[in-house]
This record gives sequence, C-alpha cells and structure tokens, in this order.
Amino acid sequence: MPKEKSLTKKQYSVIEDILNGLDEAEIIQKHKISFTVYHKWLGDPDFARCMDNRISFAYRKSDAYLAKSSYTAASYLVKLAGSGSTETARKACLDIIAMQKQINTKQNKDNEETLDKTSQNNEHKEQQQLSSEAASKLLAALAEEK
Repeated sequence: MPKEKSLTKKQYSVIEDILNGLDEAEIIQKHKISFTVYHKWLGDPDFARCMDNRISFAYRKSDAYLAKSSYTAASYLVKLAGSGSTETARKACLDIIAMQKQINTKQNKDNEETLDKTSQNNEHKEQQQLSSEAASKLLAALAEEK
C-alpha cells in the first residue's frame, strides 16, 4: 500500500476555499498558483481523498444538526398545522408528512444495508464451511489411496 503523502498548508487552504464556494479564478489568484498547478492538485489522489473526507464530514455535521433540530421543527410544524390559517396548516401538514417519509426511507435504507452485510457475511461463512468440507473429503480420499 503506497504511503499517503501529506498536503501542504497551501493545499489545505485551497481545499477550504473550494468548500467555501470560491470559484477557480478566485482560488488561483488568492493563492498565487498557476492553472496547471491547481488542476494537478485536483487530480492528485491524496488531495482528492482529503477533499472527499472534508465533504463527508460537512454532510455528517449537517445531518447531526438537522437531527438535533428535527424535534423543534416538528413541534413547530404541528403548531402551525393546528393554526387558524388553512393554507399555513395545509403546508405544515405536507411538511410533516414529507419529513416522516424521509425518516422512514432512511431507516429502511439503513436496515437494508445492515441485512445485506449480514447476508454477505453468512454467505462468506457458508463458502468457508463448504471449502473445509471439501478439504476434509479430499484428505480422506488421499488417506484411502495410501
């Protein structure tokens, strides 16, 4: 496995600016790098891995914030649903239904992934058992030949 090289402070800074929404020209100008160097960095597996990790972290962070805030949002929507304004109540009810569908979809997906992993592990164990049985039969057959 090749050793992962560390990025420079400038490369980390460029990644930060990419994630903050700066466009290519602004990044090149701000960091005083050439177009060629910038694109070389973008193609570097270590740079891309670092950027992917930062993006994943940003998604996990926003998921955690939304999960933390979901109870407050749901409570507010329920209050709006019971309010006197029929249009506001209707929209709040639709939002509540949409939130519940999204939660159920995510839970189902997580359950399916767990079942798939369990199934794959069981299949792998079965394959190993079959291989052991086949090896035992071969050894027995070899022992009989002598």
